Amino acid sequence: MIDTKLTLFDGRAGEDSAQVWLEPDGAGVTLRTQEWGPGVERNFGWDTIETWLRIDGPALFTLAFALVADHPELDPTASPMEILAAAYRGDSAASAHLRMRLDELGLAREFTMR
Repeated sequence: MIDTKLTLFDGRAGEDSAQVWLEPDGAGVTLRTQEWGPGVERNFGWDTIETWLRIDGPALFTLAFALVADHPELDPTASPMEILAAAYRGDSAASAHLRMRLDELGLAREFTMR
């Protein structure tokens, strides 16, 4: 497994700024986000939000297989974390999109927002 975080997005997202990255977490991964700006303040009542989306090892492997099936351009020999990063790279809303995909597959996940 990769020892460092993988940045998926770092830039403007509409009128706000966002950072999205993956970190190894035991046998699984955590997708972390931080978003700040006037849109966040208007929608959430404070100017910064952070989220953590934890996917355990078995769910991560199942998700990686599904992503390769969905996107044949993804490298099936890459690690599950690298497959996930390739599938969601450049997506400022990766956390929401990934939660929807996990729900479609019936896979467990832990989500925290503050």
